[in-house]
Amino acid sequence: MAVPPGQQWSEHDVSGLLSLAVDGRDASAARQIAADVAEGKCSLLDLVDNMGVYLTHTETEIRALATRLLSDVLQHNLRKLQPKELEVLALFYIDKLKDHYTVLPSVLQGFVALSSTPNLPVGLEVQVLKAIFQDVHVQSLVYSDRRSVYNIIANFMETKEPELKGLGTDFTYGFVQATDGEKDPRNLLISFRIAHGIVAHGYQLGSFVEELFEVTSCYFPIDFTPPTTDPHGITAEQLVLGLRAVLSSTPKFAEFCLPLLLEKLDSDINSAKVDALETLISCCEVYTSVELAPSLPSLWASIRREVFQVGGSGKVEGAALRALRAVLVSLSRSVVPADGDDPLTPFLCQVHKDCRPPLLGADMALVWPSAKLLQACCGASYRACSVTVSAILPLLLQQYEEHEQLAKRHTVLGILRGFLSKCLDVASTEEVDGPIAPFVERLCALLYGAVTDAGVQLRCAGLATLAVLARLPACLAQADINCVVGHITRLLVEDSDEQVNGAAMQATSALAPLYTDAFLGLAVPRLLEILHSDDERSQKALQCMEHLCCHPCLTSALVPHLLSFLGSTGTEEAALAACATLLSVAEARSGVEDCRRLLYTTAVPHLLRLTVCATLPSRRAAEFLRSKEVVASIAKVLSILSSRAAESSWADGIISQIVSLFLDGDLSLLQDDGPAAVSFQPLHAESPTLQTQLTVLLSACLSFLPRTVAVPSQDRLLRALVHLCCCSPHEPTYSAAASCLAALLNKHPTGQELDSLLDDVLDRVHRGLLPSEPAAERRRALVSLLWLTKALVIRYHPKAPVLVNQLVQLLSDPELGAAAADGFALLTSDTDGELSPAAHADVRALFRQRVYTEHGRVLLLQLASALPDHKAHCLRALSHLLGSLPKQVVLSEMPTLCPVLLDSLSSADATVQRSALSLLREALGDAPLTLSVHVDTLVTRLLLLGGSAAMRVRMGALQCLCALVQLPAHVVLPHKQAVIHALGAALDDHKRLVRKEAVAARTAWYMLGC
Repeated sequence: MAVPPGQQWSEHDVSGLLSLAVDGRDASAARQIAADVAEGKCSLLDLVDNMGVYLTHTETEIRALATRLLSDVLQHNLRKLQPKELEVLALFYIDKLKDHYTVLPSVLQGFVALSSTPNLPVGLEVQVLKAIFQDVHVQSLVYSDRRSVYNIIANFMETKEPELKGLGTDFTYGFVQATDGEKDPRNLLISFRIAHGIVAHGYQLGSFVEELFEVTSCYFPIDFTPPTTDPHGITAEQLVLGLRAVLSSTPKFAEFCLPLLLEKLDSDINSAKVDALETLISCCEVYTSVELAPSLPSLWASIRREVFQVGGSGKVEGAALRALRAVLVSLSRSVVPADGDDPLTPFLCQVHKDCRPPLLGADMALVWPSAKLLQACCGASYRACSVTVSAILPLLLQQYEEHEQLAKRHTVLGILRGFLSKCLDVASTEEVDGPIAPFVERLCALLYGAVTDAGVQLRCAGLATLAVLARLPACLAQADINCVVGHITRLLVEDSDEQVNGAAMQATSALAPLYTDAFLGLAVPRLLEILHSDDERSQKALQCMEHLCCHPCLTSALVPHLLSFLGSTGTEEAALAACATLLSVAEARSGVEDCRRLLYTTAVPHLLRLTVCATLPSRRAAEFLRSKEVVASIAKVLSILSSRAAESSWADGIISQIVSLFLDGDLSLLQDDGPAAVSFQPLHAESPTLQTQLTVLLSACLSFLPRTVAVPSQDRLLRALVHLCCCSPHEPTYSAAASCLAALLNKHPTGQELDSLLDDVLDRVHRGLLPSEPAAERRRALVSLLWLTKALVIRYHPKAPVLVNQLVQLLSDPELGAAAADGFALLTSDTDGELSPAAHADVRALFRQRVYTEHGRVLLLQLASALPDHKAHCLRALSHLLGSLPKQVVLSEMPTLCPVLLDSLSSADATVQRSALSLLREALGDAPLTLSVHVDTLVTRLLLLGGSAAMRVRMGALQCLCALVQLPAHVVLPHKQAVIHALGAALDDHKRLVRKEAVAARTAWYMLGC
């Protein structure tokens, strides 16, 4: 009975639709009415006129249905109504509040809609709320209707705040009456939000302060655990935070709230204590000393009790310390009248009085709680810190000086360090004479003695405390700073204890950025002295230099020495250690612009100069610089620096020199060593291996560059790399060339140029794969194909599926099948190399799933008809592919994969077996029913694999046997005795890890059915 578009309703249309919607309970008719009103075929007031007979019907059910229909239509057409129409509807709903209680839910639904619009004429919101407060007994309503009442109030508070404030205390009283006794957590969230809004937005509370507090505080502390099947997602944390916001919203609640919190602190339930303390912390943000003063003695007694309690909860203790700090923060910011008393000082005096005896006592169980309380006082404010330090620090210094026991002095140093750390938290950067200033001389003398003590623990504690003291602003004179740096340097260089060295390095990392001149003048020369000494001392110097490179000035001073040491050291081990230090510095500092430029422009040319000179016959160079391990370590450093290189003139110039060096043999980069008289052609396959192996350095310099950095002469470079990939007899060389080629093509912009390059490159690779070619050339071509396929797969290039299909076809090749199968591991692996996000490669999401979706079925089909060798290759490729997929994807494919996995267990390839066992172990936990039908085969093959020669296979088989007990009992019980008997042999395995898995599996099977 829909009205044609553009046509107004006729009286016949109206009566027909209303009859269907109300008398016939037809939901589609109700939706049609709402849609027609929205399209303007009938106004809402005309609809009300036509609904008159239903809205005033003698039957309550008809009136309720009609009212609900009107509220539904109103909800969908609210924005189109004029203020006059809204007024008519509001007055209608107000009158309807006196109707039968079954009509009330629909009336409240209409009010929810009306309250959400700011266009409601002024004054109607007051009439609506007064009518609800007067005529509706909220406590007798069901949850959803009570929620409607709260939503009406909340909506009006957002849209009609000035008008609601005009109600004065009547609004507050009405809300208190409405929310009293609410129990549903969903409604409580809204109720707490309303209560907080009443206080925070300045509604009049009048004489109802206590009533508003009581109606909300009765829920404190929240004890609510949502059901596991709760669809609403209400959490206890939401309720706790909502209630806490109310209780801490105004100082007017203090006289009621603080006694409540003290009462809960006497509880035996730790969660109630924590909630009370956290609420106190929130209250202290708005309470002043006036509100806190009457309860201060009781609060201190409760906090002290919780901290001193032996064996108490760590959470309660932490909350108590934070609460003490919050109280002191509140007292510190209170304005003290000219003729009044400062509330902070007497409270602190009481704290000091109670904490001093246990702090100075011999019972260590009381010393640390006292120290924690006093340290919390120090961390509250500058004033509290000054008072506490003045009262307590002399006692601690006296304790240290009077006791010679190592344990006592170590404890005092730990406490001192805590006080100094808190002083650091509240210190001002402009501070000249801070609270520590009167004690600096005694502290320095004490700590200098500690760092020269014979006890290792005392030296470490002294160093840590000295580092904190030195970080206090304007605390130490220059002479003391030099003395501190001197002690740290001495311990770094001369102390043989590893723990002390570690503490000294931590102190170096903390202080070097603050006192760069002192470290440059004192520490750096000493470290350079020992850098060229014996291996052990040079190793220590390298570690120290790594920690010192924490500031651009220090980095610029030390990096040249590191590079010089790398070129002049006499052993490969020392060179590798220098490379490791350079790598750490590059990773830590190349993110800073000044350091990035310094490292790139200094380290990259120098490292290339060292390695290139080592390959030239006319240059004298250390033999270790030709080592594969050293070259690989240098490549790691270059890759990090290249990945952080920015698009800038200084980077472009060096990149251009690098390309010229490798492509044209231009040795201008070696300018410090004079002109070269020999040829350097690392990209020529006929060149010496010492030169061609440096292709890995070219890859490190170019493959890791950001995509915004252009590589010059790229076409020539790509052709040279292709030639090297296919012709070099040196495996590290052609592998590095292939990875570099793949990285450059991966980052190449999409377009005709890329397609042309790919056609040329792939044509050369495909020719190398022809069966008529020599085996060595085919292997080289396969390596290139694998890297190129990876480069295109991860960027979703259209040619990628063609290359993957070619790899699948190569699985049947007698010479290349095994290598092609292992190539699927490269294809789907996460690496930190040239084709990783860290190298700025173009890596798309879900590329592994795409490979499996497009090619997994092909592998499964080949498995069905493959010969034994080909089948093994297919299984290996599939195992690599499945091993890289998310667990959810594998589980969804499990019905199809089960036969393949079972077949894999019979493979002679240990890699295939391990992969299959790993997937089966996950499936047994997440999809046991799928595997239940194969239990007989599973048990037999797993027991056989328990005797495999490969330890990892034996362990995987035993883990799967242990997981089998998760299958339905009636499925696995028939195998219980056979499995237990067979596992007896594994208990005597010669590998401890295998025996451990055997015990777990046998125990699980023994317990089966018990």
